[in-house]
Amino acid sequence: MTALVLMGGTSDERDVSLASGRAVCAALAQGAGCPEQAAPLPHSVLPVELEPDGTWTAAGGRSGSAEEILAGCPGRTIVFLALHGAGGEDGALQGFLETVQRPYTGSGVESSALCMNKHLTRLLARELGLAVAPGKCLAAEDWRSGGPDGRARLLASLEELGPELFIKPLRGGSSVGASAAGDGRGLGQRLETVFATGDDALVENAVSGIEATCAVLETADGGARVLPPVEILPARGRFFDYQQKYSADGARELCPTENLTAAARRAVMDGALALHRAAACRGATRTDFIVPLLPGGGQGQPVLLEINTLPGLTERSILPRAARVAGLSFRDLCLELLALARPESWQT
Repeated sequence: MTALVLMGGTSDERDVSLASGRAVCAALAQGAGCPEQAAPLPHSVLPVELEPDGTWTAAGGRSGSAEEILAGCPGRTIVFLALHGAGGEDGALQGFLETVQRPYTGSGVESSALCMNKHLTRLLARELGLAVAPGKCLAAEDWRSGGPDGRARLLASLEELGPELFIKPLRGGSSVGASAAGDGRGLGQRLETVFATGDDALVENAVSGIEATCAVLETADGGARVLPPVEILPARGRFFDYQQKYSADGARELCPTENLTAAARRAVMDGALALHRAAACRGATRTDFIVPLLPGGGQGQPVLLEINTLPGLTERSILPRAARVAGLSFRDLCLELLALARPESWQT
């Protein structure tokens, strides 16, 4: 079996994806070449970069369309998706791989598309009884076509959400394009930043509290294993932004958590599992929450931020950190994800 590790992509998260892909390749290569009885170790690992223009470039410089690269791979090839963001995490690529009957890691078409859209995720979360912040979606087309008066009405409609707002791309990740705005100052410019990414915007009330995230890992029998939550303490400000996520001194990530109550910790784990199951996700997911701080020192119900169906797999990523605390090495985590992408009907 060959593990084709697909990385790069066309989204703003390309650099993060490249780092994830290289880390996965190194981990899988530790077991490459072992005999079949040592399954699920791959016999070989093939790094492939999805270029910004959509072409695929395999190790050694061979470049071509996705169909051409896959046609040159052995029948027993599994695509390990180390992609993030639009074009890799939104169901489009998953649909293509199902069409050409190549097994892949992570969630399927519908689950990926659902979880990529923060508004749809919020609707599902509400049905599950999870807390979400008051929020509204703004379409880029409505903003551009409304003129000054239309834009003023859209901004006015956000006043009911509260004085402190958080603005983020509806389908983006890694905090790319996300920002906080207080008392409406600079809100229009911040929305323009989101719309410039080609996405619509989600504007939410900025909930204050402790940021916590929790990963769920599918098991071979179809069950799910909830990994220990990770508490995130940004080094600067209240917002765990792109720079802090991927710099060595960007934030303290505590696993086990240190400041969550036992009840809040349990609620984060239960919420992550409930959303993973309701969205019919596969492989691994990571769900982010804010735990509000209540008067008197208590902690409220965790408020959903988003769910990620292809969590980062860099050295600084949260999923590998939680897995290590649960006793699972990075190499074994990658092997488990690979093994979960092996539907018997697709093996040749």
